[in-house]
Amino acid sequence: MVRWFMLSMVSLMMASGIAYAGEYTQKGFIVTVKANNVGNHCFLQVAKTPTGAPIQGGIWDCGSLAGSNMLSLAKTAKVLMSPVSILMEGNGAEYRPVYAIEVGK
Repeated sequence: MVRWFMLSMVSLMMASGIAYAGEYTQKGFIVTVKANNVGNHCFLQVAKTPTGAPIQGGIWDCGSLAGSNMLSLAKTAKVLMSPVSILMEGNGAEYRPVYAIEVGK
């Protein structure tokens, strides 16, 4: 009985779209890339198709060499309309922390 209840609760949570904290990979296409002119933050938005509506936003510190390289990679992926896999932190924010971008996945 307890096992059935737990499975029912998991199914209910998945169906309702509840998200939990933790790293996850967001696949799709980068449709927007911005570098903030005040501060060192960069932003992106991911969609399911190259011209689709954004489904998730990401933010990272682009003041370092690694962050600057991620900005260049994100801009290249957007221009080429390449599929991407983005490692993000599922913290519930509109723009979630981005840890890595992989092109072609």
